[in-house]
Amino acid sequence: MCANDAASAYNAQARREGWPSLCDHSLAFCASDLVDLAALWQNLGQASRIPARTQFSPHALKPHLRNVAIYERVLHESGERTYRVRLMGSSMTEVLGNLTGQCLEEGIPPSFLARWYAALDATLDAQAPLRFLARSDTNHMEFLVAEYFSAPMRGPDGSVSMVLGSAQYDGARPWPIVESEARGMLFGRLAVGQRG
Repeated sequence: MCANDAASAYNAQARREGWPSLCDHSLAFCASDLVDLAALWQNLGQASRIPARTQFSPHALKPHLRNVAIYERVLHESGERTYRVRLMGSSMTEVLGNLTGQCLEEGIPPSFLARWYAALDATLDAQAPLRFLARSDTNHMEFLVAEYFSAPMRGPDGSVSMVLGSAQYDGARPWPIVESEARGMLFGRLAVGQRG
């Protein structure tokens, strides 16, 4: 599945479920830190297209560590999957709580799990970075809107089973305004692309 298809599938599910969230495959990041992290991911992935987790050393991630999370998809014998949080930076723990070492089910309220799973699944399906915008609903932080970088990584066995995420939170502008502007820009770009 290409990034455009993964983003479209996520957005369709978000509309059906009423999630305050939007996926943008164009990577039109507003936050400069996310632009820099996307460039790092692309540089490290030049040799193999999708970089390995081991390439993202603490030194490589040093400017981003506070805002970074690393998730690993774990498949059970039953065929069910979960995501384990391998690393969560201090900026993200301030909003979400410290989930390091936990599976998402252990720290995320059940009403928000489907949205988390859908975003992580979309990232692995895309086999490419994605940009997400979302209202932060966990821990009564609904006043925050986040811009997320989410990109696949190869795990220790070489499979594409890990996700590098980073978030920039902002409480200055409410979700309805951010969503309206983002949808106008995103779908305006898509319309121009379809005409060209």
